[in-house]
Amino acid sequence: MNLPRILPLLGAAALSFLTLAPTVQPVYAAQGPEYSAKLTSAIEGTRVASDTLWRCAGTECTASRATARATIVCAHAAREFGKLESFAFQGKAFDEAALAKCNAKAR
Repeated sequence: MNLPRILPLLGAAALSFLTLAPTVQPVYAAQGPEYSAKLTSAIEGTRVASDTLWRCAGTECTASRATARATIVCAHAAREFGKLESFAFQGKAFDEAALAKCNAKAR
């Protein structure tokens, strides 16, 4: 193996890494919870609704990720926590009709 032929490749790989590395971290750091729900009654700690891990403090619960669609995640949260005052996916709140449909599954 000829070392002088490999050095330009190693240099290009290092330059690519140094160029892309600063752009990856801010995107990852900016990610907050995917789901948020405001409950009608307070609970504390972590709960699992279907396959989604929720972290709750008072009447506010958040979840990072789920494998189902947002409407299904909302219905499972309502079934586990009771009627929801609000529900949001990626910062976008459900409208009244979607929230009413979700709360129809409440216990």
